[in-house]
Amino acid sequence: MIMLDVNLYELTMYDNINVDLKNSKYLSLSRQKAINNFIFEKDKERCLLAGLLVRKVVNETTGVGVEEQCYLKSENGKPWISNSNIKFNLSHSDRKIITGVCDEELGVDVEKIQEAPFQIMKMVFHNNEIEYVNNSQDSDRSRRFYKIWTRKEAYCKCSGSGIDDKIKMLDTTDVKLDELFHTWENDGYCYSVFTGKKSIIKKYSVDVADINKFFSCVKIDL
Repeated sequence: MIMLDVNLYELTMYDNINVDLKNSKYLSLSRQKAINNFIFEKDKERCLLAGLLVRKVVNETTGVGVEEQCYLKSENGKPWISNSNIKFNLSHSDRKIITGVCDEELGVDVEKIQEAPFQIMKMVFHNNEIEYVNNSQDSDRSRRFYKIWTRKEAYCKCSGSGIDDKIKMLDTTDVKLDELFHTWENDGYCYSVFTGKKSIIKKYSVDVADINKFFSCVKIDL
C-alpha cells in the first residue's frame, strides 16, 4: 500500500530569542490586522510566527517565493494556496506552533495538556469517546481528553467542516478510523494529524532564529 507522506514542522517560541515584528510585512493584510488586534506581545509574536513559518515551509517545499504565494480562504474559512498544489494546515497552542504540508488535504492540531474542560464532552464527544476518557485514572483523564479533542480538531480542519453538532457522531476511537490518525504527546503537549489516508509523518524542528535568518535574506518590493 502506498503511504501518504506528511511533513510536519514544529516551531517552539523561546523567551530568550527576539522575534522581529517587522517581518509582518511579508504576511497578508488580514494577518497583519490580526496581529495588531492582539493586546499582548506574546500573542502578536505567535500569530506572526505562525504566518512566517507557513511561508518559509512553502518556499522550501515548492520553490514558490514568498512574494508569489497567494493565500485564500474557502467558504468555511480553511486557508489554501491558489498558485500551488501543495496542501497545508496550521495550529498553535501556548508556546508551540506546527504546520503540516502534503499533497492531500490534511488537518493538524496541537494543544497544551492542562486541566481539561470535561463539561463540554457531552456536547462534542461521541459516547464511546466519553467512556474512553472517563474509564481512566484521574491523572490520565486530561491526557485522554486532549487526545480526543486534537483528533476532533484535526479531522474537522481536514474536511473544512468546523466543530458543529454533527461532530458528536464522529467516533475517533473506532478501530477503522483510528489508523488514519497520528496522535502523540511531547513536552506537555498533545498533537494530532489526520489526512483521511494512511500516512507517514516526517517531523522537523524550526526555531525563531531560523525564521529570522530566512526572512533577513528575502528581498522583495513591498
